[in-house]
Amino acid sequence: MAQTTICIRIDTDVKKEFETFCDSIGMSMSTAINIFIKKSVGEQRIPFEITAKRDSEKS
Repeated sequence: MAQTTICIRIDTDVKKEFETFCDSIGMSMSTAINIFIKKSVGEQRIPFEITAKRDSEKS
């Protein structure tokens, strides 16, 4: 299977938190993102609920 590289922009602190999370479950960030993409394609949807924050929830 041919592979390609993607480039994304993400907040530095969020990236660090995600790296820490991935490390804690023994998974690389690349693997976690690949799982998300494969699940999204397979289900033809974002595999979790996305909602807008209400004004009272915004920081």
